[in-house]
Amino acid sequence: MDGDWEDSPIDPFWEREVDPEYHVRWDPPELDAGWVPRRWTRNRERWEMDEPFEGAYAAEDLACCGTNPLATERALGRYFAIRVVLRAARARGLNTLETERRAAATYVRLTAYADAAEGLRLTALVRLASPEPCEKLFQLLMDAGDDAAANVFPCGAHSLYLAAYELSLKHTKNACAARAAHALSELSASEGGIFSPRLWQRRAYI
Repeated sequence: MDGDWEDSPIDPFWEREVDPEYHVRWDPPELDAGWVPRRWTRNRERWEMDEPFEGAYAAEDLACCGTNPLATERALGRYFAIRVVLRAARARGLNTLETERRAAATYVRLTAYADAAEGLRLTALVRLASPEPCEKLFQLLMDAGDDAAANVFPCGAHSLYLAAYELSLKHTKNACAARAAHALSELSASEGGIFSPRLWQRRAYI
């Protein structure tokens, strides 16, 4: 053969007969106006998503409480506190803020853990809820998230850490935002997250 097509039993490709219905596209696909490149996609992990409403993830802990009234009290207390704090910070429903604040504080005060460290932190969160949160509120959100994580309430911890991250970024409290992102990275890793731990770890370097 040695490059001599005349001695080859196979015709060179430019001389072969091609089925007229068979279209050979020699142009690269990016030149085709109707061609869209495929991108690798995946479903987002829950640790990467925002809450659909204030305290939504904290409320999910109720499904794990069963018939344990103490666990239910803690889950509801977190939900009410996060709801009041975030709605105030986002300037939503300010006309009913004081009513919700009193209701949430009254609920936590009537629980069995009202005098425990977690109950005192949730009460303080409700009291400090404001469109312009103070430095103490950021610290309380992180400490309450640590309480929830220590008591094996990952959804409540997730909600509290997310609130701390959102409000810290909004008010340029970068150190607190980095701490919240790091906590979310560790929490998502402990709950089986694959991509979310790396995402939150990157956000921790603000």
